[in-house]
Amino acid sequence: MAATYTPEEALDYARSLVQNMPVDDATEVRYRIMDDAQKMIWNAAPWRWSVLALGPVTLVSDTTSYTISPSSTCFRIVSAYATDGKVTKPLATGYTTASTPSIAAPIQQVTLASATNLRVWPAPGEMTDTWTVLLTLKKISPVISVSNEGTGGALVMDDEYFPVYQEWVNYYAMRWAFDGRAGGAQVDPQTGKITYTGQLGVAYAYLEEMRRRENISPEMDYRPDLRQDKR
Repeated sequence: MAATYTPEEALDYARSLVQNMPVDDATEVRYRIMDDAQKMIWNAAPWRWSVLALGPVTLVSDTTSYTISPSSTCFRIVSAYATDGKVTKPLATGYTTASTPSIAAPIQQVTLASATNLRVWPAPGEMTDTWTVLLTLKKISPVISVSNEGTGGALVMDDEYFPVYQEWVNYYAMRWAFDGRAGGAQVDPQTGKITYTGQLGVAYAYLEEMRRRENISPEMDYRPDLRQDKR
């Protein structure tokens, strides 16, 4: 699975679509186009190249804060579960938890308090068996800049999905060039359904096909009041 295409290859093509409008004259515009396209794809799903597995993190009674050392900088938890080797318990993921011990009980939630700090809630009670937490974490997206715009592999994802990146670069180039073909989005306030038009619609269609080919499993919400598939 090779990753050899470069971000600037996509921008060069996009420039031809907007009649060579100077979408990259200003440095900040040039890199915003390439980097925004990268981030839209990176954060659209837990792609295999954008996540890492971490654990086991051994739980300690009356302790909510744990130091972790992921191999890459991460910013959120994709999924988590606790196990004693016999029973597996899915855990809810949150953005904040108490930093001090709370009532001692089986843990229900984990959060990434910082890049190196994991917190659980509530504090684990007395345990007769060894319980550990295993995590899937979302890595921070690479930043496309002057140092890597011409570097093969800067996008990390496989070359097979470069056309998806190309369509997003096309969209942002059209947007910056005030090209009417860029399209837009409308939200139905009654249903919440979003309708995309123009190049934005094309970019989202490519992204959806990419998601289907990767067979991304829907994220599950394990809160007691909402146990079904979110999607």
